[in-house]
Amino acid sequence: MGYDDWDKYEKDHKKIQTKAQNRKRREAGFTRALKEKIKERDDHRCSKCGSSENLEVHHKDGDFRNNDEDNLATVCKSCHEDRHKKESSPKKKPSSKKPLTPREKGSFATCPTCGKRLANEKAVKRHIENWH
Repeated sequence: MGYDDWDKYEKDHKKIQTKAQNRKRREAGFTRALKEKIKERDDHRCSKCGSSENLEVHHKDGDFRNNDEDNLATVCKSCHEDRHKKESSPKKKPSSKKPLTPREKGSFATCPTCGKRLANEKAVKRHIENWH
């Protein structure tokens, strides 16, 4: 089946992914009955902001297979999305790159006699001693 409209393709593809994810959650025991039980336990209120609109059930540890009631919390859609944005935002890792050399940085020292570009002033002095 071909698509002329990229947006339609993405929308259909997301539906397929969502259906597969929901099936895995149901198979792991994350059922409507369990969700309703958690919402009732939390008085149909978001545990973050107290809203009673657009409620969902969140896995605190992020593992959809862990359906222990202590791991589940009622949250509104907005708080749920915020929570997942925080969890998925990339953490800054320390740079494993070595520092750039002067040549890579583009900063050079130039020999006043011949105009040759060298890494730094120390290299220019050695160059002059050895070649001029």
